[in-house]
Amino acid sequence: MATVTTYPSVPTPGGLTKAVNQFRTATFPAVVDVATLKRLEIAPTNESYIVTAFKFLGFINDDGTRNDDEMAFFFEDESGFQSGLEAAMRRAYKALFDDRGDAVWTLPGETLTAWFRVADKTSALVAKRQARTFTTLAALAGHETRGTNGTSRATATARPAKAAPAAKAAASKTGNPGSTKAAPSPPEGGPALHVDVQIHIASDASAEQIDQIFASMAKHLYPAR
Repeated sequence: MATVTTYPSVPTPGGLTKAVNQFRTATFPAVVDVATLKRLEIAPTNESYIVTAFKFLGFINDDGTRNDDEMAFFFEDESGFQSGLEAAMRRAYKALFDDRGDAVWTLPGETLTAWFRVADKTSALVAKRQARTFTTLAALAGHETRGTNGTSRATATARPAKAAPAAKAAASKTGNPGSTKAAPSPPEGGPALHVDVQIHIASDASAEQIDQIFASMAKHLYPAR
């Protein structure tokens, strides 16, 4: 009888993002277990799900010890990290890529949820979490994903698009909560230039993900003088 693969289903994907980003910028612990994540205050009440996801991807062994051969890309630059994570995902989610190919990166959330539900014979809720876990990892690997409503979704590190070059940009918020308008100071007598930066946030995005998105936008739209 064939063994059914159980795919990771992190209830709050923002905790997974935080763990990955912290292990990249600080250090990847020699042992990653529930106690480690509690000590680092990463993903409260979701620690076991993060450990399961890291084991699934091969970053840590069954006993929680770091698998140096499979997570060395954590110490590389952004391009190297994204390539390494994509390769790890292709290995771990081989059945999904065999079925859908590279189109999997942009599949709607509903389609991914349906696939996981059939693959794992699980509930709709768990399958939805499995789909969100996959799209969170995909965003960390540099792939734009799609939310459950079919719109583009900014997740994970939420790298915003770079605004048009301007000598000295002064940003001002508009009345639209989903849009921030950057208004560079025009040359005297010259035309004003307005750059609209819009993001689409899925209805099921966590508060932590939303905070990360706007914090990242603020960093890029309000550079240090």
